[in-house]
Amino acid sequence: MKSKARTNVYESPSSFVGRALDMATLVARFDEGARLVTIVAPGGMGKTRVATRFAALHGAAYAAHGGGVWFCDLTDAGDVAAMCRAVASVLGVALERTTEESAVVAALGQALARKNRVLLLLDNVEHIAAAAAGVVAAWMKVAPHARILVTSRAVLGIAGEHLVPLEPLGVPEPGASREELLATEGVALFLSRAREVRPGFDVGPAELAALGDVVRATDGIPLAIELCAARVRLLGLGQIRSRLAEPLDFLVRREDHGRHSSMRRTILDSLVQLDEAERACFAASSVFRGGFTLEAAESVLARPGADVLGVLEGLVARSLVRMRAEGEEARFSLFEAIRELAAEELQKRPGELERAAARHTRWFAWFGRALAEEAAFGGAAREKLGREMDNMVAAHARALDDAERAPEGDGAALALGLALALEPVVVPRGLFELRLVLLDRAITAAQATTAGARLPDFAAALVARGVARRELGDPKAAAFDLEAGLALARARGDTALEALACTHLGESVETLGRTVEARAHFARGLACLGGAAGGRSRRVREAEIRACLGHAHRREGDLAAAEREAKRALALYRDADCEDRLPRVLYETAVIALFRESYTEAGADLDEALGIVRQSGDKHAEGALLSAQGILFQERGKLDAALSCHARAVRLFHEIGSRHREGSALYYLGTTFLERGSPAEATKMLVRSFDLMGAAGFHRYEALIAGCLASVWSDEGDPEASAQWLVKAQRAAAACESEPALQATVAIHEAHVALANASEPERAQLLEKARALALGRSNDDVRFARRILLAAGRQGLSAPAEALVVSDEGARLRLPGARASVDLSSRAPLRRILLALAKLRASAPGQTLPLDEIIRAGWPGERIGAEAAANRVRVALATLRKLGLRGVLRTGQGGYLLDPATAVYIASQGS
Repeated sequence: MKSKARTNVYESPSSFVGRALDMATLVARFDEGARLVTIVAPGGMGKTRVATRFAALHGAAYAAHGGGVWFCDLTDAGDVAAMCRAVASVLGVALERTTEESAVVAALGQALARKNRVLLLLDNVEHIAAAAAGVVAAWMKVAPHARILVTSRAVLGIAGEHLVPLEPLGVPEPGASREELLATEGVALFLSRAREVRPGFDVGPAELAALGDVVRATDGIPLAIELCAARVRLLGLGQIRSRLAEPLDFLVRREDHGRHSSMRRTILDSLVQLDEAERACFAASSVFRGGFTLEAAESVLARPGADVLGVLEGLVARSLVRMRAEGEEARFSLFEAIRELAAEELQKRPGELERAAARHTRWFAWFGRALAEEAAFGGAAREKLGREMDNMVAAHARALDDAERAPEGDGAALALGLALALEPVVVPRGLFELRLVLLDRAITAAQATTAGARLPDFAAALVARGVARRELGDPKAAAFDLEAGLALARARGDTALEALACTHLGESVETLGRTVEARAHFARGLACLGGAAGGRSRRVREAEIRACLGHAHRREGDLAAAEREAKRALALYRDADCEDRLPRVLYETAVIALFRESYTEAGADLDEALGIVRQSGDKHAEGALLSAQGILFQERGKLDAALSCHARAVRLFHEIGSRHREGSALYYLGTTFLERGSPAEATKMLVRSFDLMGAAGFHRYEALIAGCLASVWSDEGDPEASAQWLVKAQRAAAACESEPALQATVAIHEAHVALANASEPERAQLLEKARALALGRSNDDVRFARRILLAAGRQGLSAPAEALVVSDEGARLRLPGARASVDLSSRAPLRRILLALAKLRASAPGQTLPLDEIIRAGWPGERIGAEAAANRVRVALATLRKLGLRGVLRTGQGGYLLDPATAVYIASQGS
């Protein structure tokens, strides 16, 4: 199943010829532990193609166990700031407004670190190599699990850089036999590309010499070979050879240090054949980013009397523009070297750059507006819009520049429209920080104009920014935007937007525990829909409100009303043929079933929903569903499966920047550890969760987390800490008075704390009180609180008997259930490897420790060959298994890990 959220790498559908040794070298460098690999070669040698091929072949491993594979084109980056902006855009990271380059570099380093096992491709670095070297070195320092692949003409020259020089493809020796000639990579590439433009193209015996001469004249440079091969559509091999004699003679005899100078002669040779219309179209095509469709070309490249289709056909035939089929639509793009020359050509034409850029901005503003409503429902429209994300982001930036130059123009209005049009793309992909940046900059630009709030999209942008701010954990700013957007919508009589603002405002206050107020907002939203136009959008909007209303009813303990609204929402979504929205409501029906302990029904709804989101790539929904699935496993006593689900949910929410949802997932992860007898790990996660929720002001979870911590510290014999947490729980619960299940949960935690000093008769009363509270409130949080109450006194912050205990920096190991320890003090590599595995297990349960990290941990500073290092690792891990870790030390994707189902405790020196 295709992942849409872990890579932006596109591999060309044309055959990948040769480079087997280069690919093997790249694999070996990373397998041997390299963290920075630079593919270094002259321009046109195929560096980008090799890098993207490597990424496509190995991207699945990075996506499955890390942050994926990301391609960043730095051709236009003229300095460190531009480089950082480009990387931030690719990674979906919002950079704070600061003039300090070091702060921006550090922020991106932390973003890479959070992605953990990630491969970042930095393409075309040579023009900023000196500046980029310091940036890359800084990122490597703070993101030890990140891998960086660079393409450049110049080495970065920093510690840890591994070079993979890319040589030209093999060319035939003069006088080579037919078999020898056809076996060379350069000839194979020429024939492959020639057959793309002339199917069935073949070389007779009389043409073998000319074929060898042509390929040799290119010096084996792939781009030159491809451009030559494209001419077989019109020219014979002898004609091509004669035309190459002068333009490309420098490839063999003259040295030239200009950027892409070896390609420039070949490209210019093609440009000579273009008429004025073709040349103008070629130049203007440089304004596109990430490719373009024929429809876009006809609007952006159009000139009076120009046949854009015919012109593009000619440019494709000369390999100046590339074409690939994407579904039923053709998509065009330029090699970067060629796009650079096209951009130079455009600069030579007075006023043309500004006019082409303006047409590009207006076209994609129109395109986004035309597609956004349909794209919100998912399907083909969203995919089509997603393919133009690079173009739309570029158009947004140009619109902002226009707004700054001419505040009274329409630049701000275009930027608002583009930011809103990108919503159906950035939200499912979890690009919340990018979403906020686009909206924030557009709103700021609009506020600088005299029209300001009167701009048509201003109110909608405020509502969208409010939602973005809520997702990123800033409820106060979110409420300000949502209320402002609601006021504008009411003043304009825009009932559809008013309904949307009411919905999101209700969601915002509901997360703060104010369910009655939330239901009032939802009711107002439904009333507004009465005056809105009908059709699919209205049904979807009503479904959204009813799903929210059902959620509020569930919080209040009215499961019948919650189920009724959820079923109405499901029916509306299905009637609107809006499958991408179903997971949210299936989540609600699953949780209602879970509350009722109808576990089979809950599991079926969650499985259906997860199948949808994994196809659509909606990270936000996937995280919520994984969290619910973890709770389901937890209720059924399947704690290892629960732990895996909760850990994955935490990582997903962290990646997309949804802090309050990350805090929620951490709470459930902590409760799972607690039920597995690992209160020390549980406490760390619960405290982190409380900090996240406290910062966002989400009182419901503050109450749940603080109550749980009060119970934990009571069991540990620390009444002072227990009392402090209980006060926090009671204070937070008071803000959520309409949630009886939450009040019952806190009351059970109060009983848990009281149990510590209770007499036998009092203990019986407290246990009966907890039983009655749990029976009266069908809710997983209530049942969890009662379970740990019943288990009170069985666990502690010291290592439980069933834990794997690693002490004295790995020198001592106590197996689960054992009394005696295994002494590893004289076996330094084993000690260090075990400690590294234990630390990773404690910080990121379920994550594998890569082989290169195991080698570094076991034998730091040693230079070991790949085969010898792999053998050492095998021997070390086999020894650890023989010492008792056979059932705990597991093999994972690309490395090893300690089983998440086994509690791991790292003890201090001498404990």
